[in-house]
Amino acid sequence: ADGVHTLTTVTTDAAGNTSTVSNGWAVNVDATAPNAPVISGAEDNVAGGIVGAIANGGLTNDNRPTFSGTAEANSVLQIREGNTVLGSVKVGADGKWSLELPAALADGVHTLTTVTTDAAGNTSPVSNGWAVNVDATAPNAPVISGAA
Repeated sequence: ADGVHTLTTVTTDAAGNTSTVSNGWAVNVDATAPNAPVISGAEDNVAGGIVGAIANGGLTNDNRPTFSGTAEANSVLQIREGNTVLGSVKVGADGKWSLELPAALADGVHTLTTVTTDAAGNTSPVSNGWAVNVDATAPNAPVISGAA
């Protein structure tokens, strides 16, 4: 079971003599996976166009948005698109995390999820997805074809 367990030993020889109990050795067992992390928001911080919060499924011109949320304190969080890890960050002692994507997303819709691993190596279930529709490509310059 999870928790701190103290292990001790006693030795018995062939004649049946028993030693005193050894000093205890404390072992902390953690076999419980963390709860699924939560993505609570995404932020566009590229000047020009849309700046600020990006709604789930929302449009952004920021191809490296910053995501934030909550997870098990002091765990390591990965943000993923499908099975591809896009970045990772250590969750704070307060259970909060924030991560600006280290590489640019291509234009289009991307649904990102997160997963955490605690200090004992237990992995959480995958979070709910957060979709962003990236459009970081400027439109073509207009062409003036003549006067009417």
